[in-house]
Amino acid sequence: MWPLPTERLLQVETEPPEFDAHRQRVDTRLSEIKGEIQAREGEVNRMLPVNLLPPEILSTILVSFVSETRRSTDNSRTALGMMEPWLTVTRVCRHWRDVAMKCGRLWSNLSFSSLTFTQLMLERSLQAPLSISIYLKENHKFLDILTTALSQSRRLRSVDIVLDEHIPLETHEAPPLEYLSLDGFHIPDWRSIPLSPSLTFLCIRAKNGKLTTGASLEKIMSSLAAMPLLNYLEVSGLLPSDPYPPLPTLTLKHLKTLRLSAPMPAINAFLQVVHLPKLKDLQITFKDQSRDLSSFLRALSSSWDLTRNEVQSLRLKYSEQREGYGHRLSCLDTLSLAFSRPEGSKPIVTDMVLNFPGQNLSVEPILRSIGRAGLAPLHTLEFDSVGPVHASVWTELFSDLPYLRFITIRQALPRGFITALKCPAGARTTPFSALENLVLDGVNFRYTTPGISMGPILDLLEAMASRPKQIKKLRMYRCLHFERSDMELFQTRLPDLRVAWSPPRV
Repeated sequence: MWPLPTERLLQVETEPPEFDAHRQRVDTRLSEIKGEIQAREGEVNRMLPVNLLPPEILSTILVSFVSETRRSTDNSRTALGMMEPWLTVTRVCRHWRDVAMKCGRLWSNLSFSSLTFTQLMLERSLQAPLSISIYLKENHKFLDILTTALSQSRRLRSVDIVLDEHIPLETHEAPPLEYLSLDGFHIPDWRSIPLSPSLTFLCIRAKNGKLTTGASLEKIMSSLAAMPLLNYLEVSGLLPSDPYPPLPTLTLKHLKTLRLSAPMPAINAFLQVVHLPKLKDLQITFKDQSRDLSSFLRALSSSWDLTRNEVQSLRLKYSEQREGYGHRLSCLDTLSLAFSRPEGSKPIVTDMVLNFPGQNLSVEPILRSIGRAGLAPLHTLEFDSVGPVHASVWTELFSDLPYLRFITIRQALPRGFITALKCPAGARTTPFSALENLVLDGVNFRYTTPGISMGPILDLLEAMASRPKQIKKLRMYRCLHFERSDMELFQTRLPDLRVAWSPPRV
């Protein structure tokens, strides 16, 4: 029943003085049995279909598994949890471990989970292209190992570093680099940025906000010209505001996404010397309080052909957020636009987003600038928490548009809009004659004057009742101080109006 060596051990009758020696023989036999089991399991594993795959195919499977698993483990609170993907593939069997140890790609996307493991990954990555992604805090323990990894510039393929301290950027040329994102570095010299002809993604957010040396306009443009594969470009705080010398227009023929953050003159100067034939997504943050977009739109139309068309959708939003040390209050007006396209083209929600910092600043100059660029095809208009806009601006820019069918207003209902919506007695035309759907979302209908709550509701009702051509749908979502009785009042006064009402959640 038992193997002979085991049978002999079981048949031995020992006395207490011989227990230690017998126990040693049993332990030795157990080790032999475990070795046999491991050898047999190894033989079984060797014959499994997956282990018959060539090592290069199994390596690809392991790399794919680790890549997918990291999405859920990189946010782990423990170093062991972050290391889990690699621990899993190296503990399945000896064959998998051998393949994993010889696969540099498996270890080349560095995990900053622990100093020891990161150093181990750097060694096991052999000569595979390196990928680095880290958020580096003050006095960070990974700073030395990160410096070591960055020094291997001939292997760098992807670098994504965010800092929250003042560290100078010290890098070298990195010819194979395809992805570069640097956020928070002190960058005094444009030449310190490791630019590469292979780059497809470039994001530079400098902490100091301006360059001091090596940043001639010709140098910046020649650097961009040397990156023909670039399809994403983001530059914050580094564009020079000096007038550009006469330069030939640079065509960034593969660029699809552009993000710029600088004062308006610097952005205008840059746009005047580039051509963006494939651009699909533009986001601008103006670092000054300029709100007249006339010069910006002229510069933009020279670089991006699409913006020569008129605007077909416009969204304007005001927001406040706390940011940075001390949680400084940041106020922002955000304008989102989509430009008209030939009939039958795929609908586009947003082509361009413009951010305007500042508190208690009028949005009317922004709207007037866009109005001068052309709003004839506008069909969608959305205001979210926007400051006051006078009735004259509503009337001048929007009331006569022939395709404006959808208007959405969130949080604050502009008095100017209600005034402009009303049709004066004896008027030959109805303002907003194309309007079909009016959406009010989260609007507070209470006047600031104590004891007056019905005023805004009645003002809106009277404005709508004055119109010979009625709006088809009124949708009220989560509006404060608008009750079911108010909805019934609208339905009674305007029987052809379809009203959808959803009360705010308590």
